Amino acid sequence: MDILRLQNVFKDYILKGETIQVLQGIDLTIQSGEFVALMGPSGSGKTTLLHIMGGVDEPTKGKVFLGDQELSGLSAGRLAQVRLHRLGFVFQAYNLLPALTVFDNCAYPLILQGRPGKERRERVEKMLARVGLSHRLKHHPEDLSGGEQQRVAVARALITRPLLVLADEPTAHLDAETGREIIDLLHRLNEEEGTTFLFATHDPALLQKTTRILRLRGGCLFED
Repeated sequence: MDILRLQNVFKDYILKGETIQVLQGIDLTIQSGEFVALMGPSGSGKTTLLHIMGGVDEPTKGKVFLGDQELSGLSAGRLAQVRLHRLGFVFQAYNLLPALTVFDNCAYPLILQGRPGKERRERVEKMLARVGLSHRLKHHPEDLSGGEQQRVAVARALITRPLLVLADEPTAHLDAETGREIIDLLHRLNEEEGTTFLFATHDPALLQKTTRILRLRGGCLFED
């Protein structure tokens, strides 16, 4: 099953009157259950490409399909609903809400979806157990290590059972040992839950686990 399709995607920016071509004719298909790495030097457009895949940014030209739905032309409100129900995001800076507990950070997307309290509680407790944080439910992000915060971010990304999880350098701010723990966790979730992942990364330990490696150079996408 095709989870994500990009057809002839271009992205240009205008900087001081000059057109900067970031992406040039990207074609890509991601299948259900894949564990894919996206590589490229700093400034190559990896984050831009992730944002387009996730409906956060629009291509200058081309089409993006998530499942059977084309994202191009959807209203901002409809795109927000697509992201809420069909996508998960993991950021290198975690992006947890500091005023909320670990439990509430994970429950927040389910609240936005309108899930009833009992379902939210059951799903959050189960997911936090999966990532090894059952003992941290009532703690706040400031009480957690970097690795624990990233585990919360992973749990939050998966709590809605998305079609696809997009991760932007998920181990960049972690030490090597903690990074390996996060990689093992993501790979285990991929194998056991069938969750589809696409990572922007430079981490060689993560690359060893992937099913495919994509490289972005000069605005074009190549596959190893």
